Amino acid sequence: SHEQRRHLLGRMRRSDPAAARELVRSTWSADSYQDRAAFVAALATGLSLGDEALLNQALADRRSEVRRAAADQLARLPGSAFARRARDRAAVSVALIGRALQVVPPARASAEMIADGIDPSPPRATGRQSWLLRQVVAAAPVSWWADYTRLRPGDLLALSKRSEWAEALEAGWTDAAVRDGDAAWISALLDRPLGAASITVFQALSDAERDSWLASHPGSPLFGALELVPGPWSASLSAAARTHLAEVARADPGRSPEARKLLRLAALRLEPPQPLTLDPAQVHPRLVQSWAGMLEVLSIRAAMRRELAEEPTP
Repeated sequence: SHEQRRHLLGRMRRSDPAAARELVRSTWSADSYQDRAAFVAALATGLSLGDEALLNQALADRRSEVRRAAADQLARLPGSAFARRARDRAAVSVALIGRALQVVPPARASAEMIADGIDPSPPRATGRQSWLLRQVVAAAPVSWWADYTRLRPGDLLALSKRSEWAEALEAGWTDAAVRDGDAAWISALLDRPLGAASITVFQALSDAERDSWLASHPGSPLFGALELVPGPWSASLSAAARTHLAEVARADPGRSPEARKLLRLAALRLEPPQPLTLDPAQVHPRLVQSWAGMLEVLSIRAAMRRELAEEPTP
């Protein structure tokens, strides 16, 4: 089945990337476009320049889904011909002149741009040049921008705000940062006012990076996404979470289940499992039962920890 083949390919890419690549190549002409797109995406594991020829073949596929998947993988290969073309186009569209960005969006999508996966047709209510600029900026490896401009991601984002093309620039950098999983860029994007794409950006961080970022941003609205950080939480994140939980417990949850869900989550992931020091009288009446349940689980976890510590070593 499709799922079994994807699972097999994922396992093979971890142990023998070249053999997995040849397996994809061997069935390419008979596969559905859904399979071709999924298998190209699976090449992200163990991705190397050895995959470039197959990815270039996918880049010329008749289906846009396959071409987009190939473009994403090729953009992750800084040494690929695709990445070089993407950097050249980005440098033509965006240049640092003194302390200002000179932005010249493409007037139209050339045949080469379309062949490299640039979509020439903007979504409704989006200008053509803005749409093309976003894609040109996104196609270049996101780490290249700091080398090209000699600016850190946060400084580059701040500078872009002075441009009339700020929205397209930030959207392109966001797309590239999420695709490449670049922690420096993601952190810089999350340090800005949070928008609709913030959860997607946050999810692009590794588990450890999410834990670290939330621990260092205790007042962030993204504490509502604590379920995206697996347990046990680090001591620093747990300390920040305790402060957040106390604020949540005092507020009226209304009909929303989110506060109760967060308390259940904290019961299992706070580390060490110590009860929170909050006067029970301050807990909102609608959360008293959930708060008590959290404290009970933390108490049981702490007792288990003590019992295990007292067990004699064999």
